[in-house]
Amino acid sequence: MLLLGALVVCVPGYSQSTYGSILGNVKDQTGGAVRGAVVTITQTAENAKREVVTDTDGGFEFQNAEPGPYTVSVSAKGFKGFSAPGLNLIARTRLRVDATLQVGEVTQQIEVTSSAGVIATDAPSISSTLTAEKVLNLPSNVRGAGSTSPYALLQSLPGVQADNGLGLSIQGGLPAQSESTVDGISITALTGNSVNRNQFLSVESISEIKVQGVGNTAEYGQPGDITVISKSGTNAYHGALFW
Repeated sequence: MLLLGALVVCVPGYSQSTYGSILGNVKDQTGGAVRGAVVTITQTAENAKREVVTDTDGGFEFQNAEPGPYTVSVSAKGFKGFSAPGLNLIARTRLRVDATLQVGEVTQQIEVTSSAGVIATDAPSISSTLTAEKVLNLPSNVRGAGSTSPYALLQSLPGVQADNGLGLSIQGGLPAQSESTVDGISITALTGNSVNRNQFLSVESISEIKVQGVGNTAEYGQPGDITVISKSGTNAYHGALFW
């Protein structure tokens, strides 16, 4: 008699991080690395600050930074201060902010208002994003269709196409080749590998929707990825009203 045994292994599912990182290099006007400069990032919505010191090559990196608006400031002995306000860190991205310091008093401040970090040079993936303002203001009658979800708005992003059943193809992939998450928790249906649309957040609750595909890294599990970030608390009162 043969005895057959079956071993069932339960593998726990983990959520994916929605954090990003802010990195860069600090140099002087001659292009030399500035070691020991103090770099501060401020999440302006919450006024939360973090500091690091540049290494021997003038490099710095803030890992596990939550998405949102930031200001990057740099100070070093014998140099004028450096400040880059109005930066926006998108979920699961690496935002590069390089600083060039000028010789002068520490009390003097140089403010950079260029589009620092707008072009992502530290990741190969192609992505596009809907901000909270776009989700609310794009001409779409979400509630008129009997839903509070802005899922259909994803068709307005570059490289996203919908089939007759509103299954989304991201940059040429099949609708079943995409992973969907809300705050890092999967909302992908086990059958059909399609998004559970009833688990999509309402338009007022969304801070950001990011869609990426070509060049996506293996950590996401699928060639396409839809990441939804919910709004968090800030230092200013805010709410929503609709009729």
